[in-house]
Amino acid sequence: MPKVTASDGTDLFYKDWGKGPPVVFSHGWPLNADSWEAQMHFLASNGFRSIAHDRRGHGRSGQPWDGNEMDTYADDLATLIETLDLRGIVLIGFSTGGGEVARYVGRHGTGRVAGVVLVSAVPPFMLETDDNPGGVPLEVFDGLRAGSIADRAQLYRDLADGPFFGNNRPGANVSQGMRDSFWRQGMQSGHRNAYECIAAFSATDFRGDLERFDVPTLVIHGDDDQIVPFEVGGKASAALVEGAALEVYPGAPHGITDTHKEQLNADLLAFVQDAGARTTPSVTADSGTSPRRVLIITNEVVANPTGVPDVVSEQVRRADAVRVVAPALTSRLHSWLSDVDAEYREADERMRMLVGGIDAPGGPAISGEVGDEDPFVALADALAEFPADALILGVHAVDDANWRERHFSKKVRERFGLPVTEVMLDREGQVLSVATE
Repeated sequence: MPKVTASDGTDLFYKDWGKGPPVVFSHGWPLNADSWEAQMHFLASNGFRSIAHDRRGHGRSGQPWDGNEMDTYADDLATLIETLDLRGIVLIGFSTGGGEVARYVGRHGTGRVAGVVLVSAVPPFMLETDDNPGGVPLEVFDGLRAGSIADRAQLYRDLADGPFFGNNRPGANVSQGMRDSFWRQGMQSGHRNAYECIAAFSATDFRGDLERFDVPTLVIHGDDDQIVPFEVGGKASAALVEGAALEVYPGAPHGITDTHKEQLNADLLAFVQDAGARTTPSVTADSGTSPRRVLIITNEVVANPTGVPDVVSEQVRRADAVRVVAPALTSRLHSWLSDVDAEYREADERMRMLVGGIDAPGGPAISGEVGDEDPFVALADALAEFPADALILGVHAVDDANWRERHFSKKVRERFGLPVTEVMLDREGQVLSVATE
């Protein structure tokens, strides 16, 4: 069985069907990747690569004692994406999986992501609190925990036979096989893992994560969802994600991946096809594929602007827009064209010298700022406002005192999933080497 290994050694099982632009699915509680089989088969049959993993503690993945919370779930998803080196992906999360996808964006950004779909998803925040008065009362989740301890096999049977698929509504006719599949998947999960996941999906606040969404987003929710009420989930999430499209399924329950699979499949196909069209790179006969938006991160001075390596100047010249950010000079944001005081003039000069001779009339639009003193924070902040296709890093030669810059390019590549060109300079600003990650 194909598996990747999480940072703590946990094995994560995954399915990988079809060929084409990648679509990555995250499943709900207490299920596993099998719950996505209708959507995976449909999209794989229509020219997309469909990938879904079993969350830690679920299905065929390992059952570690620890790590049953959203930060680790998101990092596990990042491990899968980075190990398979997936780019231009559409992330689709159902229920708890929607929280996993949201936290992935919050922690890892959208460098590898072309779009997001939240299906019956738990964000933005399920639990009723003082600042979330419309949430679900704690007693509901305490009841799930009590049922899990007392007789979790019966708990899963009751959920499948009742509210999950809407089988408790008048006139409902949910097949025995569909309900049995839910029970079977639930019983494959680890007892502690599934128990702790209740807190993960109910008590995690995803509002900050949703604010970081900067890619096309589709929110799909049934308005008769008895597990994640529409007002708590889909409606609230769509309101927080700028530009999100909201698709409401009238009278639909929580488990629409099965009960409304034809409608859902059609909506997903339309979305991923649009995402594929948006991420198809521009190609010309003489230049091949070129990045259109280039982000430059540097805290270094280039002594001779005419000596900027061709690999850098060519990327910039072919770009539509360029953003330059200088971290570690000040934590205050700053427009690079401002000469308000001496603190900023040094940063301005560094930026101008790096792109010297490139910002000619008819060239790309170049802008810049001084970022946070932590280069990773500066980079994440910049990408949130300026989604880029490529990164150029200006760094100085490695020495033991500069631990933050040791393997910096590799870490940036792994974290943000963008091609990186590293320009290494000495203390006098002379270019020593150029490398591409």
